[in-house]
Amino acid sequence: MKRRLALALLLSVTLAACGGGDDDDGGSPGNGGGSSAAGTTAMAGAFTTEITKIKDCFQGEVDGKGACSVNLLSDPVTGLCSDVRIGKANAQFPGADYAKFAKTCSDWSSVLSLDTAGKVTLLSKMVTELEAVK
Repeated sequence: MKRRLALALLLSVTLAACGGGDDDDGGSPGNGGGSSAAGTTAMAGAFTTEITKIKDCFQGEVDGKGACSVNLLSDPVTGLCSDVRIGKANAQFPGADYAKFAKTCSDWSSVLSLDTAGKVTLLSKMVTELEAVK
């Protein structure tokens, strides 16, 4: 557990240090050529689906149903947040407005260092906030 916490803290520091890059498209939002409502909505849906799965897994642990074995460092949310932070194009969500996911990704970094109950609370809040982006 201590090893996971140390790894989570290292990742959050690394992600913070890598954030804020531009993707050489003249500063356009998202992954090139302007913003797309469809891309933004699809990305919000992908975030919501994955974060809900993780929240449910940790809620099961809180409820005594067994340990949640989700690896947050290799989860798809981590990959999406990496794209958001560096402005990397993501073909699944063309034209998504990455600015709308900055808070989600900031919160995701915080999730890594919380205890199980704290994870459930923050993940629930994140899902609610993402519903407004859809």
